[in-house]
Amino acid sequence: ACEGRHTPFGTMPSECVRQVPAGSKLVSARDGSGAMHLTHPDGRRETVVAPDHCHAAAASALERSKSKRTEVSGFRDDDAIDLTGWIDYTGWYPDTSDIPITFFNGTYSVPDTPGAEYQGSEVLYWFIGMQNNADSETRILQPVLTFNGPQGGAEGEPEGWSFTSWNCCPSGQAWYSTPITGFEEGDVLYGEMAAAEDLNSYTITSTIPGVNTTSITVDTSGLTFDWADVTLEVYDVDECLKFPKDLVAFADMTILGEEGQSLTPDWSVVTGSQCDGTTTVVDPLALVTIQCNPNA
Repeated sequence: ACEGRHTPFGTMPSECVRQVPAGSKLVSARDGSGAMHLTHPDGRRETVVAPDHCHAAAASALERSKSKRTEVSGFRDDDAIDLTGWIDYTGWYPDTSDIPITFFNGTYSVPDTPGAEYQGSEVLYWFIGMQNNADSETRILQPVLTFNGPQGGAEGEPEGWSFTSWNCCPSGQAWYSTPITGFEEGDVLYGEMAAAEDLNSYTITSTIPGVNTTSITVDTSGLTFDWADVTLEVYDVDECLKFPKDLVAFADMTILGEEGQSLTPDWSVVTGSQCDGTTTVVDPLALVTIQCNPNA
């Protein structure tokens, strides 16, 4: 495994990343302590205080998440493959009259599994996501399709394919719900981020339809989600055959604004990374595809 912990927000110290049971709820203490109140699905309550250095790690992760829109790695012009971070994606800011984004969902197609002989320490993430970039305290919401190479995931994470709900980084920690597995090439998954009626919390849900679901609910009081994305993010990819051959199709998406009105994104596209990374907006809501190494 890597030094530290790969997350969809970059590499963070392992002690700053916390898995919680599916259905957990997170509420910030808001008393200056930096604590997070965690309510487990069975009603048990726990107060979590991150180590001091986690706050700096979280701030760094959030800074990377903002700078990625203009500074993307993976565009070396020599022959060495060195892919890390957000490599191919779309992003969109709605009109200010339409924010906050209160709902974003879509389906994900599961691609083929990379050949076993090429698997190693790589971590591949595909997701739709939301961020509140204009606020001083940025949060990131993502239902994430993950492929962990045999040496890629952190201790306790499933090897191969999994699906889980992530939130960065209240109280200095990255939080994710129990990953779910048991799907394969050709299956279609469902991801959703939905605000409560009072807009004081969002629930991030990752679902294998008809089989299993995993979610996490996070306190978002006072935050305004103003940016949406469709993304492929990777770590430790040093050859193109570490990617699936298939594209991942993000389809049947819905984005709603403050009043529940349907929004159609005018996606900005960042693409063309090494390994012929290609992000294609076939239709802003009906179909966005991301593919690397298409000629394998």
